[in-house]
Amino acid sequence: MARVPFGTQVPITYRADEYDGVTVALRAAGVVNTEQEYSDADQNIIKSYALQTLQEALTKFNTMQVRISELPSHASEINGMIADKLTAAGYKSTVSINSINVDEESRKVIDNIIRQKLDPTAANMVNAATVNAIRPKFCPNCGTPTGASGNFCSNCGSKLA
Repeated sequence: MARVPFGTQVPITYRADEYDGVTVALRAAGVVNTEQEYSDADQNIIKSYALQTLQEALTKFNTMQVRISELPSHASEINGMIADKLTAAGYKSTVSINSINVDEESRKVIDNIIRQKLDPTAANMVNAATVNAIRPKFCPNCGTPTGASGNFCSNCGSKLA
């Protein structure tokens, strides 16, 4: 049996309705256990399928307005979706999602929202600029993460929207 670890290289955006609809960045990691050894090329395909299906699952749960805190309770469903996709592609396997976490910048915004709800007069209220700063930006031309500032892609030079 082979273990093929996978994880998000680029954060996955998720609308956190429980936190005033702010968009947060999620990171996830897991492992695919296969019944046989696969080449490096096949392992890359397995990782690609796992990450693509993870994105589809999170999009589904986002549409259903599943709270971030409830995502771990859906891990077995996500595992099943990924395993089904891999089996359909000829890679019989089991999957285990090890973690789904909010990135550090998103955590700061969420903490600020919580503080604001506990003390509405607090001076450090979340504003649109703070919320926009945590939204991951990607170059529309090459897909490279661009960070929170800049007007042009550092990879290909395309103008960022």
